[in-house]
Amino acid sequence: MTVSEVGSVMLIDDNLTDRFIHKKLLAIHEFTSEIIECESAREGLEFFKANKESKDQLPDIILLDVLMPEMNGFDFLIHLEGMEDELAKKPIIFMLSSTDDESDLRKARSVRMVNKMLRKPFSPEALISAISEL
Repeated sequence: MTVSEVGSVMLIDDNLTDRFIHKKLLAIHEFTSEIIECESAREGLEFFKANKESKDQLPDIILLDVLMPEMNGFDFLIHLEGMEDELAKKPIIFMLSSTDDESDLRKARSVRMVNKMLRKPFSPEALISAISEL
């Protein structure tokens, strides 16, 4: 996949400031014209449940925060993986973390749905590189 092929991006992060920064970075660098913003993992799951059969509604990429209250990014992935066979389209998933916690990095590498872990706030270059590696 190239950056020009990205249709929509779902941004799941409980931190308003981080969502604002990431939305601005995506807009400034013209990654996508459609950003699906979710302030919790549960809200992201509800979106997938409501749109699982509609390929046009599902995001091409998910930017998923690791640490969130109630349901963290890894919990989200467990639920999403359970729905995987029902999804009209499989999203590319980049996990976001503001720490260099080695256990989070190991855990992210062990989840087959995760394409890469990016440091928050991600740089446009890091996102372009991650997309180009796919």
